[in-house]
Amino acid sequence: MTYQYTEAQSAASEAAAAAATAPAFPTKTVQTTVNVTVPAGKPSNLLSIPTTIIHTQFANRIMITISQVGTIGCLLEATRDTTTAATATTNLSASTSTQASFVGPTYTETASTQPLPPPPLVGVSVRPLLGTARTSGEGLLHQVYASHILQRMCAARPGEKRGLVLGIALEKLPAAAAEDGDDLADGEEFDDEEGGIGAAERAMFEQIMTACAGIGVW
Repeated sequence: MTYQYTEAQSAASEAAAAAATAPAFPTKTVQTTVNVTVPAGKPSNLLSIPTTIIHTQFANRIMITISQVGTIGCLLEATRDTTTAATATTNLSASTSTQASFVGPTYTETASTQPLPPPPLVGVSVRPLLGTARTSGEGLLHQVYASHILQRMCAARPGEKRGLVLGIALEKLPAAAAEDGDDLADGEEFDDEEGGIGAAERAMFEQIMTACAGIGVW
């Protein structure tokens, strides 16, 4: 018995062969897991939190996922704000000088001091996409992460025009150091409803920024 291939069958066969040899979906992904160590109440108590960071580059966006709970968490988008003057970035101290302004769904932050290694003076707008933070203080902290990551990316690559999509899910820190330095009772959680950032949150932020740099985010 003789089989004859039609043009359509031949084309389908060629397409299948091409698909088999084609490269994977054209994204570059790097992943790491680090143990973030933060103070937990008494100075002698340290809490180690496994933190997974995934860096994925798309043609029009860069996506960073920072997770300590195994989920993507809240999604935010950060973009360069070309309509405002460049400003310094957020001060992560208990007495923060950050000024946050909300215009519609867009968040813009400015600050007068730079206690952390300074990113470039680039205006950044951050807006929530999906999910809601547990407290207003946690929501502000998420926006600080998104703003700093994008600004540091722009410092390393001045021509970078892609926006950032950040997925962030952080542990609620038990017995975190209070702002005034007093210890909390065992099992008590630091109340960040007013937006205060304690020693544990600051230590976590700095270590996560270092880990992001280590996998080439900037």
